[in-house]
Parts: sequence; structure tokens; C-alpha cells
Amino acid sequence: MEPSIVVLYSQSSSPQAAQEPLSLPRQNLVTEAALAARAKNNDAVAAPQTPVRADGDVLLRGRSPTPRCANGQPFCLYDQEYPQQRVHEILNTYHDDANTLYHALHRYNPQELINRDNQTHNYRHRGHFACESEVAYLRPGWARNWKDQWVAVVNTDKFPQMVRVETCKFLNQKCEFLPPCYKSSCMQRFAATRLLCVDPANPHQRPTIDVFEMPVACSCFVENFRFL
Repeated sequence: MEPSIVVLYSQSSSPQAAQEPLSLPRQNLVTEAALAARAKNNDAVAAPQTPVRADGDVLLRGRSPTPRCANGQPFCLYDQEYPQQRVHEILNTYHDDANTLYHALHRYNPQELINRDNQTHNYRHRGHFACESEVAYLRPGWARNWKDQWVAVVNTDKFPQMVRVETCKFLNQKCEFLPPCYKSSCMQRFAATRLLCVDPANPHQRPTIDVFEMPVACSCFVENFRFL
């Protein structure tokens, strides 16, 4: 299985820290270590239990339940719980629809975007940020749309999808470089992200482009410029 996380860089106030290998913040994203831990002990995850078919696919009826991999997050990484067989069945049935939607949504290869993103951020070496963040590309498997419904994000060899996320390194902590008289905090910002998806619970429903909320920036928030 291909990696689900590609960490690019840290937008840190420390130039040395920006060069060090990074992992995503546990409070914001499901990490590979967390996935491995869940694989060893699924009972440790406080989420609805989903029956699994003999072929390994999640057994879905009517509306897709919250997958076990969610762990309180609005999306899951592409992992062992991804319903590969059901997704492939839907894509085989509606291949032309999926192909048209995919190429209308993704004009560039995901790897090309990753390479460019990793080369065009030299500005972070010329100054500092009030709130440190980490940038990564994720390969989502499940995601919760704006209607609060869980659907499977199409992620196959032919239709790969990656999502760029930027998460606060020190969520809810005070912003740097501000006078202590200001009450500030580093806040996670979200934005709408469009992805090609299918509903494994409804295999006769065509693939569609849905909207999901993803973390895209870390901003310094000052509470009405009130003095402490």
C-alpha cells in the first residue's frame, strides 16, 4: 500500500526546525503510527463498530456509517479499511462518468503539484511566522461531506487523489512576536475541498464530485485587541 502522508515542510519561526524531518501533529491528523496502533488494537478506538465482509470490505447498508478509522476526524487516510472492492465495482460500472469528472477536477498529476509546492516556498527562509504550521499531502480514503455523510474518496491507481493540508503545529497556543498585552492564539483555518467520491452504501449511484472541509492554514487570532 502506498504512503498516505507526504510531509513537505514546516513553516517554522526557526530556520533549523524547517529543515528537520517532520510528522503531522497528532491532535490534528491521523498519523501512520496511529493507524498501526489501531490495527493492533481496534477496541482502543472509540467509534462505531462496522461489520466487515469476508473479502475485507466494510459491510454497508443504506447509509455509510462512521468508519472506525475516523477517530474523531472528518476524514480518514487511505488504509486497510478502504472499501477497495466496492469502489472498483462502482468505477467499473460508471467508468466513463468517473473518467470525465476526474479529469475535469484534476488537470495535473498529484506528484507534479507536490514537487512544485516543495520548490516554491523559499519565502519561509526570509522571515518568520506568528504561528508555526506543517504542510503535507494526504491520500484520503473516507471523508465526511458538508451534509455530514461519510463517503469513499476515489483513490485508485488510475484515479489517484491527494489533498494539500496545512495544520497548526501549536494549536491554540499564543502567537509569537506579539506584545504580551494582546490575547492571541493560533487557530486552524478550513476551506472547501472538492473530491471525486462514491457512496459504497449505494453502489447504483454514479460517482460524483462532493465538497469536504479540510485544514488549509494556521492563522494568528487576536481577540478584539483587548488588553489583558
